[in-house]
Amino acid sequence: MHSEKGWIPYPEEIRETPLGGLEIEVHRPSAHHVVMGASGRVLQEVYPDELISEGIPLYKRKGGGGTVLLGPETLVVTVHAGVAHLYRNLAYFTAINASLISLFRTWQPADYYHRGISDIAVGNRKLVGSSIFRRRQYLLFQASILVSLDLPLMRRLLRHPPKEPDYRAGRDHGAFLTSLRQLGVALTHETMIKDLENSLPNLIRAALRPIDENKSPSTALKD
Repeated sequence: MHSEKGWIPYPEEIRETPLGGLEIEVHRPSAHHVVMGASGRVLQEVYPDELISEGIPLYKRKGGGGTVLLGPETLVVTVHAGVAHLYRNLAYFTAINASLISLFRTWQPADYYHRGISDIAVGNRKLVGSSIFRRRQYLLFQASILVSLDLPLMRRLLRHPPKEPDYRAGRDHGAFLTSLRQLGVALTHETMIKDLENSLPNLIRAALRPIDENKSPSTALKD
């Protein structure tokens, strides 16, 4: 764990997804694990000795983005999509995040925004982080939703990131992050998972369609 070889490839499934195809999975991790982006470096992102002490594995995903602590406090949304454009990832980020925001608003009204490259924030506090991996027309989108926060564990495991969005402004984890519970969402994890599974497919299809048809995606939800 003291070297750059201390991580494990994240067990991501890459699926054959036809153009226009869409599959969505939502799960709540049963145990804590830390996941770095494809370009993440162990000694810059985490405290290896603490990971070893806590018995928490470190993974590296195929997509980009920052390092996250996943566990029972989070919900993970995975989207497999067949899309038309190779180089419009920001538009795809914005469209899928807009779909999540539409659903969040039914759970709790708040000022949700797409911020940075791929975050969803409430005001200047991050609620969701996401990443994209591309293989030709295939798009793998993964989002981690903060239902609640284990800030003591996060502070022990995660360093301040070497790269951060402008709106973080150097703040530590506690000042930068928020959660659905802090926003007043009292739904059970099971109810949220079912709602995401039932509502997101149609919301995402409707959001992706204008991009794939070469229409300008809405920017109303962008910062």
